[in-house]
Amino acid sequence: MVTAMATYNDLLPATATEPKGAGFKWTPGILPGCGVLVIEQRRAVATYTVAELPTRWEGRAFQLSKIDGGTDNDETGYSVFICRAGQDHLCGCKGFSRWHSCKHVAALVAAMENRWL
Repeated sequence: MVTAMATYNDLLPATATEPKGAGFKWTPGILPGCGVLVIEQRRAVATYTVAELPTRWEGRAFQLSKIDGGTDNDETGYSVFICRAGQDHLCGCKGFSRWHSCKHVAALVAAMENRWL
């Protein structure tokens, strides 16, 4: 018998481009640290598979592989690091390189805070 995985929903903090906050959905995978992340913004919806990677840094590392959508058609995925101390997170997306914050980091931090990930 196969049981359906739960899907969890939450909102990301408001930003200049998303004044009400973007929504996101997290569906955990079979293995810990893996799953599917959907980020729903006003102008785009992006779906990623998420896989946790080993790291020697103080925190958790993830690879987000784009399944569909998004605002950057040239990218197929992003490497994301969530610092254990709550600072110095990293993401390989253009938004993070420009503003030092992004929806990918915000969604993974929220999923971790909610104990979904």
